[in-house]
Amino acid sequence: MTKFTTDEEFSFRQPLAAELTKLLALRATWIISMATLVLSACIVLLSYSGISMTADERGLSAESIRALMLVPAYLFIGVAVVTSASEYRNGQIRISYIAVPKRVILYSAKLCGLLIVVAPLAMLLSAIGLLAKGTPPAESGSADLVHAAVASLLVLTLLSLVGFGLAIITRSAVVSLVTLWALAALVAPTLRASMPSVIHLLPHDLALQVLVIPAGVPNDTPQSAAILLLSAWAIVCLIVAGVLFARRDS
Repeated sequence: MTKFTTDEEFSFRQPLAAELTKLLALRATWIISMATLVLSACIVLLSYSGISMTADERGLSAESIRALMLVPAYLFIGVAVVTSASEYRNGQIRISYIAVPKRVILYSAKLCGLLIVVAPLAMLLSAIGLLAKGTPPAESGSADLVHAAVASLLVLTLLSLVGFGLAIITRSAVVSLVTLWALAALVAPTLRASMPSVIHLLPHDLALQVLVIPAGVPNDTPQSAAILLLSAWAIVCLIVAGVLFARRDS
């Protein structure tokens, strides 16, 4: 990253362009993106295969399909986590600090660059998810399709922001991904029976409330409330990450 002159260092455009170039140059960005798209397409094909997860069920239910679509969603988080933590692994973050001394501008450029990169992928994943059988239900109208697409886009974006914040906080892609995946795969199933009110507030469960349970169906956390709570997770992670980014190693 080139150090900007005194007149340029307050500009936002140059650091943003540098962050975009870096993100698009990382092989991890393309590998994880392609893996996510392929996995999503496989789940769509699986929804039409007639394969059942239980002996007495003919084909996957719509709820099972929507739950399976969370698997590529959590793989999708890897784009934000791995690309954000990569500078800490190889020490490039110190070069970025020198190139852009004003860390607020650098942090904002990293965040905006990430959103520009993940937004098209999130929209594509949302569109692929709508192709799955029964997602949304066959009787859904155009308004329901738009609602499902927007909900999916919001969840993918918010989960990415949570992952971005954790990567900056921990300075490790492994720690961040293990934390998110462990909460979803280990902590939630283990403690759901004994601490349901707490588990319902975790990012994974909030995503389930939005994507798996159709709109209008009564549940513990309405979709609108789940999106607001997931937004709160993203905001808190971004604020903590921003404070640490500005003050750490200064």
